[in-house]
This record gives sequence, structure tokens and C-alpha cells, in this order.
Amino acid sequence: MTPGSEAAAERLRDIRTWPQLLEYFIDELGWPLGDGDLLEEDDLEDITYDWDLEDLGFPQRQDPPIRRVRQIRPLTAKQPWGIFFIELAGQRLLITWLRRLLSALISRKQMNRGGDLRSWDLDDLLFVVMTGSEDTIDLNLLVFYKVEEKPVFRCLQWSPAGSSSRHLRRLDTELLPHLAWPRDEEDAAAWQAAWRRPFTLRPGEAIRSADRLADRMARTARDLRDQIGEALEGEDGGGPFTELLLEVREQLVTDVDEEGFADMCAQTLVYGLLGSRVSDPEGFKASPVLSVVPLFNPFLSAFFERVHGEAAELDLEGSGLEQLIADLRETDVESILDQFGSTVKGGDPVIHFYEEFLKKYDRRIRAEAGAFYTPEPVVEFMVRGVDELLKSRFGLEMGIADRDTWAQVAERVGFPIPAGGGGGGD
Repeated sequence: MTPGSEAAAERLRDIRTWPQLLEYFIDELGWPLGDGDLLEEDDLEDITYDWDLEDLGFPQRQDPPIRRVRQIRPLTAKQPWGIFFIELAGQRLLITWLRRLLSALISRKQMNRGGDLRSWDLDDLLFVVMTGSEDTIDLNLLVFYKVEEKPVFRCLQWSPAGSSSRHLRRLDTELLPHLAWPRDEEDAAAWQAAWRRPFTLRPGEAIRSADRLADRMARTARDLRDQIGEALEGEDGGGPFTELLLEVREQLVTDVDEEGFADMCAQTLVYGLLGSRVSDPEGFKASPVLSVVPLFNPFLSAFFERVHGEAAELDLEGSGLEQLIADLRETDVESILDQFGSTVKGGDPVIHFYEEFLKKYDRRIRAEAGAFYTPEPVVEFMVRGVDELLKSRFGLEMGIADRDTWAQVAERVGFPIPAGGGGGGD
């Protein structure tokens, strides 16, 4: 199989077990873990060993969500990395529990089991974490950095069943090759630098005002709108964006035209990123690649996943979307929005900031949409109206208060909720 080929990238989609992942590391990255034969679960006993969870400070009576921790046996005397395979219960990447595990490993770094273990510092560790099961499996490769004396993580992630082909190709051709086994095993510093390289975030520029943030998001959204419009035109009535447009017409907005649809997608992508940055700042900062962002509203999450899945197939280098992601990582968004909300209008600053964004993005749309500040009594009236509609029209007895309300509404209007509900974090 040719490295970087479509077949090699799609091989990532077939990984469901640890032996399959190790076979990819052996075949594509040259890890010296086997002789080329297909691995079975029993073969892992020869190249890994299990850590006892109680020895790591997780008493069984606590029923921790960490199911299993095992380490690849060091393959060379000067190997700088401790490589750990970790299985988590459930779908989410539970960072709090992984931090506890990290702390336990570092505090026990002087332990030595039969001469196989060496000592580690924070930046000596690579976690390979599997969550979910069968078609919901997610794979995550994590390394750790110390920022202001606190450990932070960086992550490469893919979902075998859900990641786009573009995302898998980028992993296979641009990122995972940095984890190739080194030719010179004696040069530990070069080895460590090479393996940390794919986790390095692209540099961003800190944004220091609401006006600048709105302008930055608006320019990115306009570029995306133009690209999506051109993609629609190029599909000539048949293609993924056309199919999504038809679904939107059928389920949401019957009279939306191609221009309005491209605008809807662009705003969803850009404002969805802001929502992700605010709702899950730690998760947002962890990944150096464009991926489906964690959104807590299931309806928006389902729509965003569809739009992002198609947009990821475009060449987005010229749209500025990835640079916006880098900028949002470097920006103290919370301080900007807190100041915006408290000094300008009060209430939820993320909601009110949308008006500022539209002002920069397209004043015509802002005016047509009536996106101006709405007094709180009017908002309360609208909320009561929606609550009553959910009870009477959709038969949801608790209305807005029902935690499953938006998932049920989303399913009824034809947007299936992705696994995990689009949430993130702990």
C-alpha cells in the first residue's frame, strides 16, 4: 500500500481494535512491534503490559471510567517516550480522569517493574485513548505540555466511522508520518521533537476587542459563503451541498435559494466555532486540525456536522477558517464577551454579539433579519411562546424545561442527532 494514498488513508477508517491500530503503526510508520503478520489480541501480551488501576490510585469501589491501562514495552534502551494505551468507558474524552492518570504516572515515575519501566516527565508521555465501541469508536493521540506550571494536552483525533475522507487523508499524509519510528534511535532529543511536531498548534493572533473579533469572523464567513456558493454552482444540480440544500428546503426553510443557503452554512460554521470556543475552551484548544467542534445544542450540532462534513471536502486554505481557529485559541474570548455583554447590553453576550457580527458580515442581512437588540421582556415573551408551542404542537409536556426537548425536535424535523449528542468535555 502506498503511503499517503487514498487506500492508506481509508485504512484509518477500518481500525476498531488495538491490534488493528498497531498494525497501522507497524506498516505505515515503521514501528518495530511485529514481523508483519496480522496481530491478534493475544499477541499484545508479548509487547505490552497492564497497569493495575488500584496501584494508580483508582480503587475499584469508585468504578472509574478508565477500563484499562497498558503500556508498550520499551523497544530500545534510549526510548524517550512512555506509550500508553487507555480504554475509557463511554463516548467522551474524559480529560479530568486522564489528568488524574497522568498525575499518578508521573508521581510513580521511579517505580520499576522487572526493569521494564523507566522514569517519565510530563513531556515523555504519549497516550493513545479509545472511547466508544464498534461504530462509535473514537481514537485520540494525546501529548502533554506544561503551561504556567499546569499540564495541558494536545490531541489528534479521528472517528473511524464518522471522520471525513479529507480529515483522514490529512492525518495519514501530514500529521501521523511525524510519528514514524526514527532511523537514529540514539538521538532522543530529535526523536522527542519529531513526535511532538504533529501536535503543535498553528500560530494565531490574539484578538483584543469585540470589534476586531466581529470583523475577523465576518471576513472568514464571507469567504466561506463565496466558496460554498461556487461549489453549489459547480455541482450543477447534483452533489452533497445540493442534497443538503434540498433537505433544508424540505425540513426548515422552504423558499431558501442558493445564495441564502450558502450564507446559512457559512454563518453556521463561523458562529459555531465561537460557540465551541466559549462552551468548551479546553477541548477547542486541544486539537491542531479542523474537526467537528463540540456543540451542546443537539439541533445545531447535527446541522453543523452535516455542513462541516461537506465543507471539509473543499479546499479551505483560502477561506481563513483554520486561521480563525488559531486566532480563537490565542484570544481571551471570555473577557471580550464579558465586557461586551456587561457594558453594552447585559444578558448573554454570545447572543448579543451576533448583532455585532452581522453588522460586519452583511448589514443588509442584519436589517432584513431584524437582528437588533431585543429587550429582555420581549425575549421572555418569545420564550413563553416557544414553550407553549413545544407543549401543544410537539406534545412535549415539559416544554423548554425538558432536557430531551431539542433532541426530539431535531429528530422530528429530519436532522438525526450525532452519537454523543454533540456535547464535549467532562
